[in-house]
Amino acid sequence: MDKIKVLHVIAYSHYPERFYSLLEEMSKFFDIYVLCSDFHTFQALSNYMPSRIYWIPSLNVGEFLSLKNTIFLFPNDLSRLLESLKVDIIHIHTHFFLSNYQVVKYAKRLKIPTMLDVQGLIENKNIFVDFSQNVYIRSSLLKSLIYNVNGIRFVSAYDLLYMKKLYEKVNEKSKIIPNYVEIDKYYISEKTPFSVIWHGRLVRKKRIDYIIKAISELYSEYKISELKFYLVGYGPEYERLMRIAKKHNIIGRIFYKPYLRTRELISLLAKMEVIPYTSLYEGNPYSLLEAAACGVYPVGFKTPGTYETIRLLGGKLVNDKAVSELAAAISEIFSKGFNSNFFRKKVEEYFSPEKILSKLRNFYQEIISTV
Repeated sequence: MDKIKVLHVIAYSHYPERFYSLLEEMSKFFDIYVLCSDFHTFQALSNYMPSRIYWIPSLNVGEFLSLKNTIFLFPNDLSRLLESLKVDIIHIHTHFFLSNYQVVKYAKRLKIPTMLDVQGLIENKNIFVDFSQNVYIRSSLLKSLIYNVNGIRFVSAYDLLYMKKLYEKVNEKSKIIPNYVEIDKYYISEKTPFSVIWHGRLVRKKRIDYIIKAISELYSEYKISELKFYLVGYGPEYERLMRIAKKHNIIGRIFYKPYLRTRELISLLAKMEVIPYTSLYEGNPYSLLEAAACGVYPVGFKTPGTYETIRLLGGKLVNDKAVSELAAAISEIFSKGFNSNFFRKKVEEYFSPEKILSKLRNFYQEIISTV
C-alpha cells in the first residue's frame, strides 16, 4: 500500500531540529513534504530535508495588524507549486498566518483535500482576551479556514468543545487526535534527588513566575535545601523572571540554560524528578509528553489543555494559581517517591507514534475519500 503523500504547511518553529525529528517519525507512515512561510525555519529545515521543503513569503496576523514586514506571496507561484507536488492532502499546522488562507483557496480550486490543526484556545480567563479571541474566531480569518478546510484536527477535547459553542457544524468534520513523542528516543536515567525542571518558550502565557514562587516556598517553608531547579528555554519573559527570582532570593539556585539540542535535553530530562506546568492554557504540550517519556512526574494547575494531558499521564493536579498547593504537591512527591516507569508507560499507552499516527492516517483517508 502506497504511503499517503502529505504537504505540511508550517508557519515557523522555535526548535526546527525538534520539529524535524517529529517529521522524521511521520515519514515512517507518510510521504512528507513541507511548505514553510518563515525563512529562518526554512533555512534550518533545509539542512535536514533539502529536497522536500519549500518556502513561501508570508504575513502573520501580528505583522498584518502592525503593517510591518509585509511580504506578499505571488498567487500564481503557489498555485503552480501545489499543482506540481500532486500531494494527496495538505496538513496546515496553524491558523495565524495569512499564507494559509491562500493555500486553502488554491487547494480548493485544485481539489486537493486540506486539514487544519487547532490547539490552545482560551475561555473564561480574561474578559478582554476572551472577547478578542471570539472576535478573531468569528472574523474572516479563522472562520474562513474552518468553513473551507475538509477536516479539523483538535489535540484536546477542550478545544473542540469550545469551538463547537461558536460553530456547531465543526463537529461534523473534526477529530480529537493528540500529539505524540518518539518514545524510543527517550529514556530514564538515575534520578537527581529533589530535581525540578521546566522547558519551553519563556512567554507570558506559560506563567513560569508561579513556578519560581513555588520553588521559593520549597526552600523557605519546606526547607528542601538540596532542591535543584532547571529552567531551559528562551523568550521575552527571561528578564522579568530573573527579577522575580531575585526578589524571592533564589536567583542563585536556578540552573538556567537558554537552549539545549534534543539529545542534551533528553539526557537532562532523564535525570529529573518533577515537571510543574502552570500555563494559562495549552493544547496538548509536547514538553509534558517528553518529560513523562523520561519518567518525570507531571504536576500542574487545572487549566485548559494542561489538565487533560496531566490526567492522562497520571500526574497530580492542583487549583489554578494555587502556588502553595503546587509547592505542597511537589514536596509530597519528593517525600513519598514514585515509579518513573509508570509515566513512561502512560506515554506509550496514549501518546506513542504508532497509536497517534495510525489515527492520523485514518483521518487523512477519511478526508481524502470525501473530496
